[in-house]
Parts: sequence; structure tokens; C-alpha cells
Amino acid sequence: GANGIRLSNSSGFADYSPKVCVTSDGNAVVVWEESSTVEKVILQKISPSGSKLWGSGVVMAGSGSQNYYMFPSIMSTTNDEVYLLWFKRGSSMYVPKHLYAQRIKSDGTAKWAADKGVFTSSGIPMIPSISLIPDSEDGFYVAWYDDRNNDWNYSTFVQHITGDGGNAFAANGVEAIVNNNNNHSYPSIALSPDGNDLYVFLVEMDGNQNQRGLYGQRISSSGTRLWANSGKMFQSLSTLDLGMVSTRM
Repeated sequence: GANGIRLSNSSGFADYSPKVCVTSDGNAVVVWEESSTVEKVILQKISPSGSKLWGSGVVMAGSGSQNYYMFPSIMSTTNDEVYLLWFKRGSSMYVPKHLYAQRIKSDGTAKWAADKGVFTSSGIPMIPSISLIPDSEDGFYVAWYDDRNNDWNYSTFVQHITGDGGNAFAANGVEAIVNNNNNHSYPSIALSPDGNDLYVFLVEMDGNQNQRGLYGQRISSSGTRLWANSGKMFQSLSTLDLGMVSTRM
């Protein structure tokens, strides 16, 4: 219809951060965050004709020490299924946010017995940023940045999650560029044409974040940095306000 399909009917403060993907069967899955007394992640599946297939929606709600679910991302995979990634934290905005993943089956139920902890350390910024792409074998790659060392410098990390929920790289990810003097943020990733290696491009900033440059790294399927540990420079640090990096194969 002219005004679209209403997906949320919450009595909360707001519904925001919507994301959408198209499944292998041509359905659309939409995910968003509901802000009420706690933060929740809600999913809805829509048929090509516009029917809502998951009733009033699939609610992902936290409990215990991680009762806030926020900043969801979504990506389609095989068998009309989707990968859902989101952050969990406690009620205080100052406690660490952890990145989790789950594979959602065609009927809206979780495929894995437990949510997959992609990053479970500390240092995720207040508003996180991730880059998410499929691999060539029914899993996915994800990149983010954090300050797990609490040294006031953000660094980009990548992880490869297999289709059954396993880690192909080291726990909490492989650091893309090793340079403790600068920040490495806002990553964007793409697979090499042969599907074996991962390209990571990001914004490098000095300690005061006054100068920015464009840097990259190539990472093998085993999680080895193939360029120098300090990465490859494509645009040197300068006062140019460089950002909004987007990578495509």
C-alpha cells in the first residue's frame, strides 16, 4: 500500500536502526531495535506479496547481566535463513558491549543451541560500527573496532564464523593492522575474487584524531596478515577529512 507495511507495534519509547535483507527464497527479513524499559532486537519476515510471516515478530530479549540488546545487523544465507549480529550489554552504558551472532532458521527460531560470542572483551565504542559479508562456504566475515587494551587507541579486528557457528580465526578476532600509536576505525571488508583471502580497508587516525589516512590489509583464510603488520598505505595521514570507506569485490 501507499504507506507500506507497519512492522512494529511496540509501546516503547522508540523503534529504530532498521536493517533488511532478502533471503535465498525471495522473502525479506527486517530487524530493528526496540527501546523501552530495556533494549530488544525484533525480527519480522515478509513474503513477496507483503504478508508478515512471523506473526507479531521474533523478539530477541536479554536477561541477567546482559539485558540490553542493540545495534543489530542482518545478512542472508542459504535455505531461506539469515545471520543476525547484535550487541549485548548490561543496564549501564559504561559496561562492556559484546558482539554476538545467531543463525535464524526459516521459521524464525534459532539454529544454533547458543548465541555465538564473536567479541566478548571490552572497548567497543558507544556507537559501534561493523562490516559484514558472506564467505564462500555458508559462513561470514565480520570486522569491527575496539579498544580492548584500554590505551585510548582503537584497532580493527576481523573474525570468520563458519556456517555451524565455529571460529575460523583466534578468539575475539585477528588484528588487521598492528600500530599502537594510531587509531584504526570504520573498517570495510571484501573477499578476494578467488574467495580465499579477506581485504580490510579502514581509516587510520593519529592519537588526537586530527589527521586521517586510508590503509588496508589482506588476511588469509587461516587468519594471517599477508601485507606488513602496519598494513598498506593508500592515502597518508593528513588533515583531509577522510571517511565513509566502502569496499566491493
